[in-house]
Amino acid sequence: MRVFFIGIHNKPGLPPLCSSTKSGKVIDAIISKIDASVKIVKCNLFDTDHVPDKNEITAHCLHWNNCYEPSPNDIFIILGARVKHYLKPNTFTVLLVKHPSCPMTLHDKLKYIETISSFINFNS
Repeated sequence: MRVFFIGIHNKPGLPPLCSSTKSGKVIDAIISKIDASVKIVKCNLFDTDHVPDKNEITAHCLHWNNCYEPSPNDIFIILGARVKHYLKPNTFTVLLVKHPSCPMTLHDKLKYIETISSFINFNS
């Protein structure tokens, strides 16, 4: 079993959900609350620094599928509605949440971290 944190696209020159970004820091805080034996995958649906042209989206989604070979045992944390729209993971354990870069109060950020980490720990 793997836990996937799936964003939409890369920031230029950085790996997916890089720890130096606001989103990456929030994801890292969630990961710190998950059992260390769980395999974590931080990735973006599009391995580009932009959302691809609508004619290229299907090819990018297939590429993501081929790269990660998702399994029904995996847990998917979908970071934002656009990712869910394009990925459409309807046969897996999925939690759709706001993208972690969305403005949040400290209270909301802590609740966000706790909600996601509890979901993962319960389902893993």
